[in-house]
Amino acid sequence: MEQQGKRAADRYVEIGEPPFKKTNAFSLLSGSQIPNDTVNLVVMGDSGVANDEQKQVSDMIANYHQQYPVDVIIHTGDIIYPDGLSSPDDTLGYSHFEDYYLRPELMKADSQPVPIYAVLGNHDHYGDADAMIEFSKQHSQVLQLPSRYYKVNTKHAGINGVETEIFFLDSYPMTKNRTRYEQIAWLDQQLNASTAERKIIVTHHPLRVYGYYHDNAYLKDTIEVLAEQYGVCVCLAGHDHQLQIQTGSNGITYLVSGAGGAALRSSGVGSDSIFSAAQHGAIAIQISSSHIRYIPLIEFNSEYPDYEYYRQ
Repeated sequence: MEQQGKRAADRYVEIGEPPFKKTNAFSLLSGSQIPNDTVNLVVMGDSGVANDEQKQVSDMIANYHQQYPVDVIIHTGDIIYPDGLSSPDDTLGYSHFEDYYLRPELMKADSQPVPIYAVLGNHDHYGDADAMIEFSKQHSQVLQLPSRYYKVNTKHAGINGVETEIFFLDSYPMTKNRTRYEQIAWLDQQLNASTAERKIIVTHHPLRVYGYYHDNAYLKDTIEVLAEQYGVCVCLAGHDHQLQIQTGSNGITYLVSGAGGAALRSSGVGSDSIFSAAQHGAIAIQISSSHIRYIPLIEFNSEYPDYEYYRQ
């Protein structure tokens, strides 16, 4: 049963048990070694409001990047509030996105910015979704949004580490009974053909979540079924303005990262909760062939101690 609004910090003794293990993150973030085949991701979402909280989250990601160089940032949608972009030249693309993430502290060793691969959120659809795609192609040095749904293979993208394939979907039309079957057929085909050791699916709307929103039945009946069939390890989403990690009995980890700047909503916990926080931030994921670490990037305090979680 969902415990609406109850903080996961109240349940630290109960949650985080096998198949997850929980350790204090301080030693990890102070310079401990990570496996050589690690792909380092940061997941954020629901960010484009141009406020102090968005800058705070950008700073958190930048600080983490200085300790553990990030290969890719994944944005779970709602890139620009309140109504996306009106055209590829809309200045909101800069004031509400580019200005926060194109910064020296988020450059890679080759002096290129850490790329942000994104999905469209409902607020991006309230404007011209194609304009957001064209903004990424014509103007942005950071945003990677080649189409409404697509995949990224880390090996093909020149990223060293365990081969990881990430499938980015446009879930908003699915919630409105539009272009459902085309995307699902594409996902089925791509997952079936994938030989990557690790597979990740990204949607804006969560398949599973405890919070302001609830599980999405259609996404579970379609995307989750394929995720189970083809051995997907993680399903990422945003939309609910909080941070959350939960584990399913099907072996999939469900992560919600929708606290990139927009006003927070209540978080909740359930029997399969690992972490839940109604707090601005992001979640880092260190993926290797041996295990996956999940590291909340938040302002730690007595209510939200600094923990990291890993799954073997």
